Amino acid sequence: MFIHLYQIPPKNRDEIDGSLGHHCQFIETPLPKIDEPICLVKENVDSDKFLRAYLKYCNPNHNFCSHVFFMQNDTKTFLLADAVMNIDPDAKTLSKIVENTVDFYRQLHLDEYKPTVHVNLLTNSGHFSLSNPTSCKMQLVKDYFDSHPMVNNDLHITTWQLDTCLYNKARRVKGIVGDTFLYSPDIIIVPNLDTGNAIYKALMQEYKCYGFVIGGTTPAILNSRSDLDKNEEAIKILKDLNLVK
Repeated sequence: MFIHLYQIPPKNRDEIDGSLGHHCQFIETPLPKIDEPICLVKENVDSDKFLRAYLKYCNPNHNFCSHVFFMQNDTKTFLLADAVMNIDPDAKTLSKIVENTVDFYRQLHLDEYKPTVHVNLLTNSGHFSLSNPTSCKMQLVKDYFDSHPMVNNDLHITTWQLDTCLYNKARRVKGIVGDTFLYSPDIIIVPNLDTGNAIYKALMQEYKCYGFVIGGTTPAILNSRSDLDKNEEAIKILKDLNLVK
């Protein structure tokens, strides 16, 4: 069941209430106890209020949750991932975000024809530097996966800048050749919440973007209030995966 959470009364409330498998209510109202997987859908609600409701209801075992955007245009599909409410996660937390996101990527069957999943740990320099805190943090994450082959199964880890991730020309100019030159990352992990939010909003016009919270007992749909028209397609994605009925 999909439960749509509102802060302002929706114009189409009757339509949502009457649709099969959907229910709508205000954010302040206690969520109903339902003996089936539910998916919370963010409507015109502040993200922090929505996330508190999700973590309370859909994460009773305190599993690790993270946030991911499904990004797609005519030529490229990738996941952009960050923390849920942790503004500046440390390397250990980022490693868990990688694992969460890779699991979701494989649930989407996006790796069906790929021998490895390319995960990029986004940096602002493209190389390791002791004077650069972001590159130090991302290098620690890379070192973790490089030293844990069982965890790193079928993963290819890079620490590229954003332009290197998105554009063939940037990779060519920077001399990145071989297999890594042939394809963009499947997953981009950002170092902090502000970076993820800025990239998502900068790419909204170029990509179809669908936001999800993953890692709890069931996923949630978390799109920007300026992008709520994407909720319907995000619901279809979860239904196609049989994650929520």
